[in-house]
Amino acid sequence: MNILHRNLIRRHDRAIAATVAGSSLLLLLLLGLFAVALVALALATPPLADAAERYTVAGKDVAIYNLAGRLTVEASKGAAVEVEVSTGGRDAGSITVETGSVGSRQTLRVRYPGKRVVYAEMGHGSATNVNVHKDGTFGDGHDVQWNDRVTVAGSGGGIEAHADLRVLVPAGSRVDLHLAAGEASVTGVNGDLRVEVSSGGIVSAGTRGRLSLGTGSGSIKVGDAQGGDLSVDTGSGDVDVATVTSERLSLETGSGSVNLRRAKADKLLVDTGSGGVHIARNGS
Repeated sequence: MNILHRNLIRRHDRAIAATVAGSSLLLLLLLGLFAVALVALALATPPLADAAERYTVAGKDVAIYNLAGRLTVEASKGAAVEVEVSTGGRDAGSITVETGSVGSRQTLRVRYPGKRVVYAEMGHGSATNVNVHKDGTFGDGHDVQWNDRVTVAGSGGGIEAHADLRVLVPAGSRVDLHLAAGEASVTGVNGDLRVEVSSGGIVSAGTRGRLSLGTGSGSIKVGDAQGGDLSVDTGSGDVDVATVTSERLSLETGSGSVNLRRAKADKLLVDTGSGGVHIARNGS
């Protein structure tokens, strides 16, 4: 083999080696980009909510407590109040649910560890404070000592967890629902119902019986409420009520407007600290 032939072979071998090295480098680069993309996708995707767990709360006088999440209240043909609990958030596993009697009531209490709960649905910078009793109840005024002041916030440090509740209410039941932060909706319930929210709006439709709705901050909208007393109270937010027949109708807002349409009541009270009042017997 002459010298020229050997040089050609060496050049060919070096070209093959360079090609293999380049291909390996490109493959490593692509694998690195793929790994980065997977991490970015994982960070951008919110944690999935856990599968709902169902609890039965027997008795005609029931109270339910939750610090953060959505509250959906619906009519049921069952014999007892049932609650579906779906937890979510990075620290969802730290949430516990307790049932049993507190005083004269049967209760369901969603418990959170620590004194600061982060619920992103509130929005960045939003927060509300709640005095929580040792038994996990709050907002109902019963006298229990050693309260813990818990903050529910839309951002910052703390337990990142919430529980969405679906509450099924049989006809004739009396149910008190307490929510610190989140939106609440009520549909088709026939009974004695009270919904109290510290921060969040409330929407109600197609109810029968006594209905009391209150929120510290948020709007309240009521449509088609028949029978019993109707009480609507918001510290800051608008009140919109339509198609109501009530023995006693009370609408109050500290800061916001009141819009009342197609209402019949033996006694009517409307009060707003700052905002307009519009009352129409018919129409919008």
